[in-house]
Amino acid sequence: MHLYLATKGIKKDVDDFINQLTGKWLPFKWRVKKEDKMEDTFIQLSVRPIQLWEIGFPKDQKDVICTTILGMDGGKIRGNDGVKPTEYKFFNWLTKKMSTLFGLKPIGDYNTSQVLPLHRGAVAVIGLGLKDDYMMETGVEGI
Repeated sequence: MHLYLATKGIKKDVDDFINQLTGKWLPFKWRVKKEDKMEDTFIQLSVRPIQLWEIGFPKDQKDVICTTILGMDGGKIRGNDGVKPTEYKFFNWLTKKMSTLFGLKPIGDYNTSQVLPLHRGAVAVIGLGLKDDYMMETGVEGI
């Protein structure tokens, strides 16, 4: 069974909450083959975040930020990113809905010649879109 939920709060507190959840172990019935007898064991609670992030940066750094975070393909769902084929349709639908909800414009093409070091590990990143900053009275971007 899967419980889907949303969190909001101070990042440290949210991280602590999630870390505590990952430390929970539950009774679980297990067998290797169908003909084997069920055995009592324990399984760690599986906590997999589906998170929405807003990353603020200067507009003239778009290329390096997009390359670093989204990779060479614009953060498109591509099959080697931990997203199951059955989830493609849902994530494509969600991407379109979120883009509309937040008034985002398409990411479009960007120059991939520069990238910042970043360990991605087992993290799937799906690009939703871009939004321009507001300009302060001083002519500076309101990042």
